[in-house]
Amino acid sequence: MIEIVHNNVLALNKSTYFLALMILILNIGSKYLDLNIGYTMQQLLATTAMKILIIFTMIYTATRDVYLSLGLSLVFWFMMEYVLHEESELCLIPHKYRCYKPVPKRSNRKSPYDISEKEVNEAIQVLTKAKMNSDCVRRDELYEKFRYFSSI
Repeated sequence: MIEIVHNNVLALNKSTYFLALMILILNIGSKYLDLNIGYTMQQLLATTAMKILIIFTMIYTATRDVYLSLGLSLVFWFMMEYVLHEESELCLIPHKYRCYKPVPKRSNRKSPYDISEKEVNEAIQVLTKAKMNSDCVRRDELYEKFRYFSSI
């Protein structure tokens, strides 16, 4: 009985389909895994070196070839970071197909979506003036109506 289980496990170890299924489950399931890690670890995992290491690990798990995995990891990283990133100067996606959405702040880049505190304060002042102007217009309209009805 133990020998039958052992032979089946050895067969699974050599199965490419089983490996592919496990990698698929790992990549999809890791999105929903809550590790409750601290802020420092989150920042560490968000670095470019860690991203490349994670990509390398996924590719190496599938290929079992260090050189191929390293090469594919670097190519994948370059493609995602520069060639297919809509804010990159090297982006090959035509402008009409790009979808711009604010992304979390990156350490070295200045995003066109960054708003300074000064700009926020200026916007608040403009909106306050617009509200006051709107209130004055409504008040003047009420005065006119009151004057009209009081003269009757």
